Amino acid sequence: MAFLAKHCKEELIALAEDMGIEISPTDKKIDIYKKIKRSPDFEEEFVRGCLEDIVKQREAEAAELKTQREAEALRQEREFELK
Repeated sequence: MAFLAKHCKEELIALAEDMGIEISPTDKKIDIYKKIKRSPDFEEEFVRGCLEDIVKQREAEAAELKTQREAEALRQEREFELK
């Protein structure tokens, strides 16, 4: 189960939501970890797969955001050069 501990709180929250586990805003990372482990739907391979998907999605969103920021910076630089 150590693989759960290496993930950030946001990833664990996303996993819990996918599994239908209720999380309160005051829950700490360890609380979310315990709720996931105690879930009747908990299967290690399923959880690993879900977390991999969540991480890939988060990384893709971060890459897209970076691309958008770079494009915006280029656009602003070109506008400045034209003035």
